[in-house]
Amino acid sequence: MAHVRIRQELQQECQERKAQGSQLSSQLLEHAERLEWAEQQRMKAESALLQDLREAKTELKREIRDREEGQSQAKMGGSGENHMGDFPLPA
Repeated sequence: MAHVRIRQELQQECQERKAQGSQLSSQLLEHAERLEWAEQQRMKAESALLQDLREAKTELKREIRDREEGQSQAKMGGSGENHMGDFPLPA
């Protein structure tokens, strides 16, 4: 009779371990999916940041070019007036 009881205990332990293994596998999959999602979000944010940086650089270059053109035109005008509105006259 003792060996029947031991066999039942071993079967029960085996079932419990299988259940634990299944639970761990599910948790691992869930964590992997979260990690993948977080990486995708990071990549999207990085891409948006780089796009903003490119746009800012382009706008800055445009402003510099416009300012230089304004200063050049002001020098050519000779009257000392600022013909470009917001651009300061060179000293």
